[in-house]
Amino acid sequence: MLDMFFFNVKTNLNNDSNTAFAWVCFANKNEEGMLKSANRAAKRFDCVVQLIDAKNICSKQHIVNSVFLALKSFENKSNFSQNLGLEILLRASAGKNIKNAIEVMGVKNTQDTYVAVALGDSCREAVSFLLSDAVGSKEVAEKKPSQESTGHIMQVFDVSSAQISLIAQTKGFEERYNALCGLVLEKVALLDLER
Repeated sequence: MLDMFFFNVKTNLNNDSNTAFAWVCFANKNEEGMLKSANRAAKRFDCVVQLIDAKNICSKQHIVNSVFLALKSFENKSNFSQNLGLEILLRASAGKNIKNAIEVMGVKNTQDTYVAVALGDSCREAVSFLLSDAVGSKEVAEKKPSQESTGHIMQVFDVSSAQISLIAQTKGFEERYNALCGLVLEKVALLDLER
């Protein structure tokens, strides 16, 4: 059984009242095969499928907010990309430059753990198909935050220890990590204000 996360988001896109999306974290070292499988899943299930570098995601809420804000940007005609998958990547990266978003959040041959996000009525089936179709793919548990991953996310999203200290009430690791995630989510949310 897949440890898949599934949500319905209320939107006015395509006259739908809800847009369903699902995601799962998985490992695969075959970049080209994985991208081909994602494209096959998108076509077969008429879904948007986007792969995101898992090490640059700070929390489940980071994914939820990125998808929600990407959908809302299309609804409000404030999107930076004409492609919804790329818009999700842009929102997740908290940036407006597609090339940078792909470099930071996209598939690369140096990384092997990804989050697959699928949007559409058959999003669960698309994610399941992707995992079974991409040779060498296996579902992995969501990684627990570590000092190393915290430092990496701070660097990727340009967050300083001083910023974290302003929010965290204690010096405890969990509270500091939650403060970091809050700052990343804030950067994702404020992207539209930087126009």
